[in-house]
Amino acid sequence: MIAFSDKPLRLIVRLGFIITSLSFLAGIFFFIETLAEGTNIDPATKGWPSLMISLCFFSGLIISLLGVNGIYISKIYDEVKKRPLYIIQEFYQRGSV
Repeated sequence: MIAFSDKPLRLIVRLGFIITSLSFLAGIFFFIETLAEGTNIDPATKGWPSLMISLCFFSGLIISLLGVNGIYISKIYDEVKKRPLYIIQEFYQRGSV
């Protein structure tokens, strides 16, 4: 099911971009919330939101870049096999149709 397709790689790229986008939006949310409420940081969660957001952002970026690299390698593999794009079943000469 997945041996002859690059769909799983494309899904991985989308997943990475979704994770990166959501963490970017969460970072903007926490930044605006910090500006609106001031710098009142709870001692129990000191620095954890920024750490987790940056971890998710860079993890999503790495996942998407690995997916892009996998798609590139799959295209190279398909080209190296030198299979034709299509197979002609019969050959007709001009005027013999």
